Amino acid sequence: MSFDEKGTIAVKHYGGKMYAEKAPKVEAKQNIRGVFEMLCVYDIHTHEVMLEFYDHKSHVEVADILTKLKQRNKHYRLYVILDCWSAHITKKLPELLNGQAIELVYLPTNASWMNDVERVFADIEKNVLANSNSPTTEHLQERISNYLEVEYPKKI
Repeated sequence: MSFDEKGTIAVKHYGGKMYAEKAPKVEAKQNIRGVFEMLCVYDIHTHEVMLEFYDHKSHVEVADILTKLKQRNKHYRLYVILDCWSAHITKKLPELLNGQAIELVYLPTNASWMNDVERVFADIEKNVLANSNSPTTEHLQERISNYLEVEYPKKI
């Protein structure tokens, strides 16, 4: 399993690329209508994506989504690939996951690009966030969830 967090996602007007005589202007200073964190697990074997939305992110939220992942995969020992973010390498995380048959496999420092879940995040940025203007946090979260349900599992 490949795991990471998508940095804070703001609910605002996102620009992008499009063919137009005059591209619509996106204001530099915008009123942000909300923010949220997205934690995501990408199964490199089945190409399925599991995601959870949170108000903030720490080792507690990481342990929460990994526990939910383990509940979905009760009969397997899970190897979870993640980067060296401080909430991942804290001693508290293994304590919270104690006895769950989850092995944490850390990528080298400055090598987060090797994590397969980053391609999922790039797809979300390109196909959901670009050229969007969601009115609420719930609407944007629903758009992201619907995109992943339609597009995944897929071979990337």
